[in-house]
Amino acid sequence: LRVVALQGRRLQFIFNSLLTLQTFQPKDIQLDLMDCRTWLDATLDTWRQVAAAADLTIRLVLPDRLPLVMGAANYLDLALGNLLDNAVKFSGNGCEIIVSAWEDGVGVTISVADQGIGLSTEQKQMIFERFYQVDGTSTRRHGGMGIGLALCRAIVQAHNGRVWVESAGPGQGTTFFIALPVAAPPASPPGT
Repeated sequence: LRVVALQGRRLQFIFNSLLTLQTFQPKDIQLDLMDCRTWLDATLDTWRQVAAAADLTIRLVLPDRLPLVMGAANYLDLALGNLLDNAVKFSGNGCEIIVSAWEDGVGVTISVADQGIGLSTEQKQMIFERFYQVDGTSTRRHGGMGIGLALCRAIVQAHNGRVWVESAGPGQGTTFFIALPVAAPPASPPGT
């Protein structure tokens, strides 16, 4: 029953991603101040269960402090969720997925690093295209529809951020990065 419930949540996540991709309008996003530490902790709670069901672990590595960012948590949940979903799908049993965040001077960068199948140079160039799949054969081992990373890119760009991927090559794991700008400090009232 636990596996059925987890797979049901994963199916709901895929459905929500597809629906969001079809209806996504960047102008409709409502950005609010977000504490990245709190948001990452909450988002990873569900994904740790999904990873555990696949015999994987997720480790979160954070500094003591991170600046606030402007974001829409529900959309950023989908963006990060798609990176985590891929890390789970493409990692072998017993592997660890490491999620890290740090301030880089202009914003907050979040990384999702897996020990999975890795990417070739050609795959890295195409990975964010809508409906592109790393394994596009009819006997695909790793499910998916090729929409998650396209949606991730659209969401991150709507937050004035950027997303990119690094991999040393096939069999050497993959790391995805999301960079979000730091929230501007509130304006001082006149005369202060």
